[in-house]
Amino acid sequence: MSHFAVLVVTPEFPTNELLSKTLAPWHEFECTGRDDEHVVEIDKTKDARELFATSTEVRLRDSAGNLHDRFDENGNWKPEFSQPGDFGQRREFIPEAYEKVSIPSSEVTTFAAWASNYYGWPIALSGTDLDRSEKHKYGHVLVDSSGNVVRCVDRTNPNAKWDWWVVGGRYGGRLAPGYDPELDPENLETCFLCRGTGKREDAVGQKHRAQNPEYTCNGCDGKGQSVKFAGDWKDVGNVARWGDLDLVELKAAKVADRRASVEEMRQKSGLSVDAFEIGFHAYKAANAVWQELPHPRPRGAEFTEWLKTQPNGEMAAAYHTADFWGSIEPADGQSIADWIDDAPALSSYAVVIDGHWCAKGEMGWWGISRDEAEDWSKQLQTILSRIPSDHYVAVVDCHI
Repeated sequence: MSHFAVLVVTPEFPTNELLSKTLAPWHEFECTGRDDEHVVEIDKTKDARELFATSTEVRLRDSAGNLHDRFDENGNWKPEFSQPGDFGQRREFIPEAYEKVSIPSSEVTTFAAWASNYYGWPIALSGTDLDRSEKHKYGHVLVDSSGNVVRCVDRTNPNAKWDWWVVGGRYGGRLAPGYDPELDPENLETCFLCRGTGKREDAVGQKHRAQNPEYTCNGCDGKGQSVKFAGDWKDVGNVARWGDLDLVELKAAKVADRRASVEEMRQKSGLSVDAFEIGFHAYKAANAVWQELPHPRPRGAEFTEWLKTQPNGEMAAAYHTADFWGSIEPADGQSIADWIDDAPALSSYAVVIDGHWCAKGEMGWWGISRDEAEDWSKQLQTILSRIPSDHYVAVVDCHI
């Protein structure tokens, strides 16, 4: 469940139809359901057999040695092995004289049934027509007349990068120098938590105010207005002709943004400019040491206390508290001031150009990116420098 920015370069104005066609090679078929030339059939039989060979099933064994499945054919708890739980849900109940055991799947089910359940693909009889539009759209377990598995087939797009996208989204305004969509009055709405009063009067608000009389509303910080869902933002700075973009002005705006952000964090840390710089480098060095510590490593409050024991630890801890998410990212040997001045005119996790997907890494769930290129910023600027002036760029918010 991750969002990431993608710059899509097209020779013509990027209508939704053109963007859809341009991004199609990387759609996640299981989510889009878009059965096109990018969807292929992959034989998963070998993998499935290897998994089945080591797979186990949980059963209940009675005093006579008989095994019992806890669930019925619909996947619901059997009444005799469950009891009422929280929120109306059933929960496990093990009667006396029964014990929970783990046994090889091969002892209680067939390979065909196991594969069908594991992958969620229906069983199909070899020699019969497959319904790739509905029943067998995402895969199937093919069996012969004796029920033996012939092949396990996964229908997928192996190049999937996104499951849905929208122009702009939470990255809206990137092509408009100095524009902040979250400050645009047209992107604000009445806060639904406080109904525009700036103070929550519900049970949550009263509870927090009992502890802190200054508590207002966590949805709008007491302003009465909150930012709309990013998909509903005003369409500003999302699409532009490359030759019309003022990259100098865009860079100046990004430098100003970095400088303001760093100053805000510096003030939060309570450190001077010089001490904040020392704190950053001390934290970076200490973090490298922490990465090599044996598990379990100190975390949370324990990590902060451990950090203070390292060289320039007090400043490192103050810096870490202010920049907890690590948004300041100077390269090795680079000062924070130089990092501010080095802010690129445009940044993006990926670029789609000339039928190629070029990216910083491989985006996974929860914003975790793998196999990242250390010089992605330089790679990106090289790619952007080669865009013809009459081409267009669109900022797309991709989700996976």
